[in-house]
Amino acid sequence: MAKRKPKPEPEPETAPVAPVAEAEALPVVTSIKGFRPDWTCRDFQFELGKTYTVSGPIEACANGFHACPTDEHPFSVFEYYPAAGSRFAEVTQSGASDRAGDKLASASITIGVEISLGDLVARAVKWVTDRADKALSNFSNGYSSAASSVGDSSAASSVGYSSAASSVGDSSAASSVGDSSAASSVGHRSAASSV
Repeated sequence: MAKRKPKPEPEPETAPVAPVAEAEALPVVTSIKGFRPDWTCRDFQFELGKTYTVSGPIEACANGFHACPTDEHPFSVFEYYPAAGSRFAEVTQSGASDRAGDKLASASITIGVEISLGDLVARAVKWVTDRADKALSNFSNGYSSAASSVGDSSAASSVGYSSAASSVGDSSAASSVGDSSAASSVGHRSAASSV
């Protein structure tokens, strides 16, 4: 009896496979992160000087280590952790990332040094003055000098005995240096410093 050839098996049906979008690979970014007084964030315990990684897809507000990059206003961290009763640190973030507004989620984070509130204020003044429109800025130097500016992202700076600086407008800054000096700033994310 002649042997029959076996029937060829049908090819399995396959659906086209869409390419999976990979999370953006993040170069090392310096950020500011807020914590509870015991160095926890969302019930995760952190320590200064340590590096942490998380697995899975990184998604802002869902998975990853969150912080506010330094290209954002330093006070943006206060939207997540209040100035009173919180601790803050400069951190570096790397690996896969996802950004939502002023918050960056990353697969890896290294907790650097603690930042005081005074340090945050100084960073806020520098952040604003670095971005201030020079036409909206006012600088003064000398005994009983005064400087004022009005407008968003404006800056006023005064140096000298009994000097004063004031600034009005969102993301504005005022700084005054000298004995009996004063500084005031009014507006969302504004800062004032007097030394």
